[in-house]
Amino acid sequence: MVQVRTNLTSRESARGERFEPTGNVTSTNVQGAIQQVDTEAAGKVTKVGTVRKPASAATIAILSSDIEVGIDTRSTAVTATLPSAAAWANANPNGLELVLADYFGNAAANSITPQLFAGDHFNGVWDTTPPVINANGGALKLRPDPSLPGWIVRGVN
Repeated sequence: MVQVRTNLTSRESARGERFEPTGNVTSTNVQGAIQQVDTEAAGKVTKVGTVRKPASAATIAILSSDIEVGIDTRSTAVTATLPSAAAWANANPNGLELVLADYFGNAAANSITPQLFAGDHFNGVWDTTPPVINANGGALKLRPDPSLPGWIVRGVN
């Protein structure tokens, strides 16, 4: 709940204080107005995405709802299959980046290789060469660019 500091000493005095309704707030007392604002704000907050850690398998499907995936490289190299850049951008419209990370720090021995969705590219119209995570504790940051269509590599290792 939102806290507002006033010179009112109790909830009862806040309930009794007059408030001029404005915008979507219809209550005429301070406490009621605060509760309406709090309720309205809570209804507008949405979940941003999912952070998964650690994902462990030789092939891991990255989901459109993922914003960060910690990948377990302790026993094997990993292929991370990416969703389409357009689908990921649609699910994450706030300019977020997708992050794939070597969760246990073994990528020098067991690398992480992203695999493109059919028709997508990296950094340009014809670039399909994957940016491999091959440094211990390394990470790959990708930003979707549906106009390519594909992913802009924002950093690797």
